[in-house]
Amino acid sequence: SSTQNKLIGFNTEFVTRGEKFKIGLTFYQPIGKEKIRGSLSPYVKLDLKRINFYLSYFKKANIGFTEHYGSVLVNTYDNIRHRINFKTTYHFTPKLNLGLLYQYENKTDALSLYNYSSNMLSLSFQFKF
Repeated sequence: SSTQNKLIGFNTEFVTRGEKFKIGLTFYQPIGKEKIRGSLSPYVKLDLKRINFYLSYFKKANIGFTEHYGSVLVNTYDNIRHRINFKTTYHFTPKLNLGLLYQYENKTDALSLYNYSSNMLSLSFQFKF
């Protein structure tokens, strides 16, 4: 079978003069025969000299789509009730950094209607040649 979704959306972002602090909001609304509530994704980003912080929230109904201009594929029809991402990166040098990512997700499976939550913690060490 084939499925096609039609969405309208908008993104707005406030950026400070030095682009160190950003706060934004992305909203998508499916259009068509079915009445499905839209998807909401606010975010905050803070870039300091050696450390970066990023915090985002995401919520969506039973639709699959891409977000952030197609760079993030949400390839599930599960109802994501809450997804919270927190990421911080510390730059030791321009070529060496350490990152920490935490994600909490609460969703309902589209087929079984089972509600579950998950937590993820990821530590990264990056060296650029």
